Amino acid sequence: MKLLLIMPRFFNYPQVISDELGRMGYEVDFFDDRPSTSGLVKAIIRVNKNLIHTYINQYFEYIMETVGCKDYDIVFVISGQSLSFSEHMIERIKKTQQNAKFIL
Repeated sequence: MKLLLIMPRFFNYPQVISDELGRMGYEVDFFDDRPSTSGLVKAIIRVNKNLIHTYINQYFEYIMETVGCKDYDIVFVISGQSLSFSEHMIERIKKTQQNAKFIL
């Protein structure tokens, strides 16, 4: 079973969660919900993510290139304080993963 995990990189939570999901039998692909973990990018996303719209779009397109050719059973999105993806972006993921169960 394949699982796409999108969540903030917060301490070592993504690794711990990925490892546990792996023990449960899932093949996990992880992506941070932000294009960068720099303090400046985190702050801009919280205040007005439109200021770095192009940067977010480039990151999202990279993710789409990677996940678009795979079929996931589950798409698991853990939204922190600053999910940089728009509703439209989440809808695009849904369109490419029509058979996946989405957990948001």
